[in-house]
Amino acid sequence: MTVTHAEGTAQPRGETSSVELRIAAQKLKRIPGLDSEPIAVFLERGASDAARPFKAVSGHRCCQLLMRARSGESLCTDADGIACPAAAAAFGLRPLPQALASGQGLVGFGFVSDPETGRVMFEGMQRLPAGSVHVIAACPFGMAPSLPDVVMVEGRPEQLMWLLLADLNVDGGRRRVGDTAVLQATCVDATERSSFTWSGE
Repeated sequence: MTVTHAEGTAQPRGETSSVELRIAAQKLKRIPGLDSEPIAVFLERGASDAARPFKAVSGHRCCQLLMRARSGESLCTDADGIACPAAAAAFGLRPLPQALASGQGLVGFGFVSDPETGRVMFEGMQRLPAGSVHVIAACPFGMAPSLPDVVMVEGRPEQLMWLLLADLNVDGGRRRVGDTAVLQATCVDATERSSFTWSGE
């Protein structure tokens, strides 16, 4: 599940203090009784944004980056470092390889039996514009240097239910619609799709 800030209503990143973020992180973990730390995710748009206290890693999938962040690390990766071609395409870091776009790659991995099924899965994958994100960074929410693009939480159904109800309350009761192809549940569904309506600014 993700908790996001609404475009046009969030404070600029620099205006939320580290103390406020730490308090928010403690409440987000304590109130629903989460077992693991909420994760702050940053979709950095340029080199100046990338100059943050994150350790650069390579050979990592987006989901691995987030798992390590949940365990207390502050990490980042870029087009050269991200290992998953689907996540790289979703964030606009690299084009989707033809073997995946055709669906044949998913047949080879044993995920689907018909290439057409795999093709349709990737055809419906939401993607940010090429070159719009340069670095993906993640850390425990309580260690975030500024307001992140997305805050992710992992929890049991009841814990997530209460967070969703709180979100619905804040947003005036508008219903939430789920949409997934499972394979991109972390990179696309929980991070990229939830982050914001991309303006490229």
